[in-house]
Amino acid sequence: MIKVFFIRVFVITVVLILSSIAFSYFTGQLSLLKEFLIAIVINLISASAGTYWLIRKKDIDPKKFLNVVLSVMVVRLFSMLIVIFLCIKFLALDKLVFTLAFFAAYIIYLIPELKYLTKSLNKN
Repeated sequence: MIKVFFIRVFVITVVLILSSIAFSYFTGQLSLLKEFLIAIVINLISASAGTYWLIRKKDIDPKKFLNVVLSVMVVRLFSMLIVIFLCIKFLALDKLVFTLAFFAAYIIYLIPELKYLTKSLNKN
């Protein structure tokens, strides 16, 4: 099941990168590609880290598992907020494009992550 998750995440990443390149190329704004790629990479790292923690903690008591999942989500969200702030502050990114690309990638990566989580909870 974990192999399927990472295959889905890989496919999503490839599709997001290719669509970002196509969008930047066809709109004539190749400078936006940096914002798209940074947002995709941050969300990829976050989704991978979250899944890693779920895999490590999946054998604990089901009542504690939900607390662990929610705690990991809160820590990831706050760390991503800090990373967003640092990227906007120090990398001279277009704020609107980066923020929209980030949230779009976050929602897209959240779908397979939640699907994996619900399947793993149903097995317990």
